[in-house]
Amino acid sequence: MIVTFTNAASDEMKKRISDDLSKKIDENPKNFNLKRQQILLKRANIGTIDSFCNNLVKENFFNINISPNFKIAENNEISVLKEQVINKIFDELYEEHDSVFLELINIFSGDKDDNRFIEIIEKIYNFISPFPFQETWFEEKLELYNYKNLDVSKAIWGETILKYCEEILEFAIKLAENSLELSKRDIIVFEYYSEYIENILINLKDLLNNIKNRENWNILSQKINDFKCGTNKNKLKKDFKKKIKENIYSIQIENNNKEVSNVISKKLTKFFLEDSEKNTKKLYILTKKLFEIVKKFSKELDNLKLEKNLADFGDLERWTLKLLTKRDKKNNIVKSDLAKNLSEKFEEIMIDEYQDTNEIQNLIFNMISKNGKNLFLVGDVKQSIYGFRHANPENFIIKKNTYNLFDSFKSEFPVKIILDKNFRSQKNILNTINFIFECLMSERTSDINYNEEEKLTFGADYFEKNNSVELNIIYGESNISNKVIEAQNISKIISKMITKKYLIQDKNTKRPVTYKDFCILLRTTKNVSEIYSKELNKNNIPCCLESSENFFDIYEISVIISILKVIDNPLQDIPLASALMSPIFSFSSDDLSNIKLNNKNINLYFALKKEYKQNNKKCINFINKIDKYRNFASVNLIYDLINYICKDTDYISIIQTMPKGEKRFSNLKILLEFSKKFEDNINKELSEFLFFTDKLKEKNTNVLFKNDSSNVISFENQVKIMSIHKSKGLEFPICILAGCSREFNKNTDSILFNSELGLGFKLKDRTKIIKYDNLQRQAIKIKIKQQEISENLRLLYVAMTRAREKLIISAHVKNIEKYTEKLSNLNLFNKNKLIPYAVKNSKCFLDLILLCAFNSNVISNDLKEKFIPKNFWKLKLNLHDSSKNKIEEKIIETELLNFKINNDFLNKLKDRFNFKYKYDHLNKIPLKITATELIKKDAWKSYIAYSRPLFITNKSVNASERGTILHNFLYFANYKKLIENFDIHLSDLINNGFITKNQANVINKTSILKFLKSDLGSIILNSQKLFKEYRFTIDYENSILIGSIDCIFQDEQGNFNILEYKTGKINYINELKKYSRQLEIYKYAFEKCENVKIKNCVIYSFYLNKWNNFSTL
Repeated sequence: MIVTFTNAASDEMKKRISDDLSKKIDENPKNFNLKRQQILLKRANIGTIDSFCNNLVKENFFNINISPNFKIAENNEISVLKEQVINKIFDELYEEHDSVFLELINIFSGDKDDNRFIEIIEKIYNFISPFPFQETWFEEKLELYNYKNLDVSKAIWGETILKYCEEILEFAIKLAENSLELSKRDIIVFEYYSEYIENILINLKDLLNNIKNRENWNILSQKINDFKCGTNKNKLKKDFKKKIKENIYSIQIENNNKEVSNVISKKLTKFFLEDSEKNTKKLYILTKKLFEIVKKFSKELDNLKLEKNLADFGDLERWTLKLLTKRDKKNNIVKSDLAKNLSEKFEEIMIDEYQDTNEIQNLIFNMISKNGKNLFLVGDVKQSIYGFRHANPENFIIKKNTYNLFDSFKSEFPVKIILDKNFRSQKNILNTINFIFECLMSERTSDINYNEEEKLTFGADYFEKNNSVELNIIYGESNISNKVIEAQNISKIISKMITKKYLIQDKNTKRPVTYKDFCILLRTTKNVSEIYSKELNKNNIPCCLESSENFFDIYEISVIISILKVIDNPLQDIPLASALMSPIFSFSSDDLSNIKLNNKNINLYFALKKEYKQNNKKCINFINKIDKYRNFASVNLIYDLINYICKDTDYISIIQTMPKGEKRFSNLKILLEFSKKFEDNINKELSEFLFFTDKLKEKNTNVLFKNDSSNVISFENQVKIMSIHKSKGLEFPICILAGCSREFNKNTDSILFNSELGLGFKLKDRTKIIKYDNLQRQAIKIKIKQQEISENLRLLYVAMTRAREKLIISAHVKNIEKYTEKLSNLNLFNKNKLIPYAVKNSKCFLDLILLCAFNSNVISNDLKEKFIPKNFWKLKLNLHDSSKNKIEEKIIETELLNFKINNDFLNKLKDRFNFKYKYDHLNKIPLKITATELIKKDAWKSYIAYSRPLFITNKSVNASERGTILHNFLYFANYKKLIENFDIHLSDLINNGFITKNQANVINKTSILKFLKSDLGSIILNSQKLFKEYRFTIDYENSILIGSIDCIFQDEQGNFNILEYKTGKINYINELKKYSRQLEIYKYAFEKCENVKIKNCVIYSFYLNKWNNFSTL
């Protein structure tokens, strides 16, 4: 069983297996087992988790009392059912006059209606949907509030808060230690501050020890509220007072001391100011009622879906789990008989992207496996970025941390195999990624420790390139929005690279960059991608982007919806005006103005009626058509009505002549499909359909079906603009990570959720009419903050690893000096990791990146094996002149800025970014080398043809191309078919596009046939296995050796042999000996890759039509 997370991935998997089987069948046409596997592939268990669950449920529906005829509902259909159920429940609860329910209404609902509270019920329902046993979860989380006489320090809430307090104090201690180090740089400063700072450090460390020892909550509360940094009692002579105030170290120390006071007074004390016992009792009562409402909502929604034969994907997973599990006598969850049967059926269960599984999926896979031992899981926790879809990377982390590393001699399964080779990105890019995430990712910031196991190792066959990473910061005040300024700068960068013909690698050659090689990645595309598109278009740069527009706001859809609204009720002026001004009826704004001026104080529709009577042609046409459509609508379905309108008005032809006409037509087809699904599953009334579309628009719910192509990657010559989420799994030669100074979303929801701690919400004081926080919500807020920073680190990782050859990180800040002032003099590292508090309190990607950059010089001398290249990245600062609305680019590496800015600051910034590579001597060892280059190093002559071979006769082809043509021909040709009829097979190769006619003209038939009819050719024709152009990449003498062997064949005795072709002029057969070193390398490479022995190494000269056997190598 092979499981993927998208249909596209499973289709690709099947295709690859099918292609490989086809190759094997071509090589072994008499192997009936291979042919049988090709046929069986169509029925193989390769698909998504949804398809597996769907099939299992339909095969076993009778065991869980559901109909086998259920349909998977669209999200919008489920939304309607949810609304029906929740409204019914609220009506019942209001009738009961339940005091606890009314208190919840008071806390959660708005002044006008209960929509906010209804949204909260749905959010809780959606949050718990991926949990395997929801009833148990409700019971366990409710019980958390039911503790008595338990010191808060020992409760789960207190434990969460105190761990965070430890991180705050570690940060404060680090600041104080920095201050002490700064004071040592000036004797006067040291005398004045050292004793004062040392006292602060002693007090901070005592407080940290008290928290680590989990002293009584009330005692801790007292100590924290009493903590003060105090004042420096050291007295200075008058002469020194002014010097101290102006001293740069003194200023930084004072700033650090203020920060220490702030984190204690504002970050710590807020956890110790409430009556926790009283609040907990109240929260217990309210949470219990809240859970009862959610459980009732869940149960009634399930019943309504069953009644309508509808299900969603969450239902499929829950039903599957119900089929696969049961309770034993001790109430433990164990495998059902069905699960046991499936466990025996599957030899191996292979799951892709395992880091994105949720709790139910994780349990399903364990239930159908042989106790987890036959699970083959592929994933990367660092790329788990679908928390909003309930992905739980912890599933993968637990296995990764408990499995031993694979050892081919000792290992007992399950084991882990580290796939660290990266074949995508330039070495400089990988070095940057490794450095940044080794600093940022630890178990306390991202649940994983970025160590040697996690580091990426360069494996791509790229030419070396300097400055493949840029940090591009624009700064300065402006009346233009930050997004526009940044978009303008990025447009300029792209234009410049296109104009200067920046070179990138395409297969084995270099070529100038084109627009399609660029991708602009954004944290979110909503309200942003259109800005970038507009600025790119201004600079004549073609681009394509994900649409964040609501489906019903799309122009061609809104026109049809407006006409439908007029058909339903023509007295609505706004949709009526929209319909009139559409290209279908072509009224201008002047037309409408004249109609209103001629018919004052009456509705627009009645004004049109009056104009109709006065023979206004446009009004006659409109009224006649609307009357016709209203008559049609009374006896026909909505789907047919939309179709009828489109055909009657030739609307399809109209939209197809507009820009992106095919896309508009595709959107119209989606609307038709949507209307059909609505009629099939919800209602057939036009008014209900329009009400439903308004609701979806109001909730910003989009309509997406299988034929929607809005997210398909364009292969045209356009710059791509997309979200980081959409880019996962893709790669681009040049990635521009934009908007890096945009702050992360702040969680200000009135109610917070956490799988471990349950729910947290503010309570309301009726007398003061205010809401106030509590320990439970604060603890959950800490957990959520941890999850969010962890997800943001993974998002940054995914974004940076999309780049192949160049990564440009772009950001905008108003005041660069102020922005970086705090970072520039701090050592926030503990060994090679940034302390957790610093990472967790970063507000954007730029914060995270600069934390690493500004602190790198502090740690670089202490870290072992730290590969920080000389040109680690190239810092560009861009000043935006708000008066000229123009960006001036200044590159720190090449010139000083000529505008007013602190030179000390600039030098400091430059020093922090221009790292010195500690292991510069390793640069003398090439990263990759070919067998040919090795021969050159050994002073052998190149084996490329020196003169024109006899079998090539076209004078327009040079020596290098001749050898390539022959090698390509021998690679694609079927040797047996060449013997049977050379000319016919050559024609087949030309017709199928393997070689061109010009290439065919330079191949000498006689020379090729001499080779195939020789004794050597006879052995090859009768070989058991034949590998052509065998490619390899191996470690070799501190480098990566890459190469391609012309031919490897297995003779009738089962021995493997290497054959290398030579096309150049050779006078004597003994001259072939100079290539023995090359064959020796090939022999070593093949034996290492395939773990088999090579018997003979043969070189064949097409010039002499002879060969030499180096069997002693």
